[in-house]
Amino acid sequence: MPIAELLQQTRFLTNSLGEQTDVVIPIDAWNTVIALVESLQSIDDAHWAQQAEQARNSSAMVGTDLFIQEIKRLASLDG
Repeated sequence: MPIAELLQQTRFLTNSLGEQTDVVIPIDAWNTVIALVESLQSIDDAHWAQQAEQARNSSAMVGTDLFIQEIKRLASLDG
C-alpha cells in the first residue's frame, strides 16, 4: 500500500483546542505500517552489522597479538 494511500486512510482525533492528539487508521493500514517499520529495522540492523564487520576487518587491534602490538605502539608514542 503506497504511503499516500495510508495517509488518506488516516483520521485524527482532536482535543477541545482543536489540537491533534491521536491517530486512527484501518487495521490493514496499521499492518502495512508495522511491516514497513520492521523492514526498516531489518535494514538498519544489517547496516550496523556490516559496519561492525568492516571495523573488525580493518582494525589494527583484532586478535590478542595485534592488540598487544598496538598497545605497545601507542605507549611508545606517549614517551
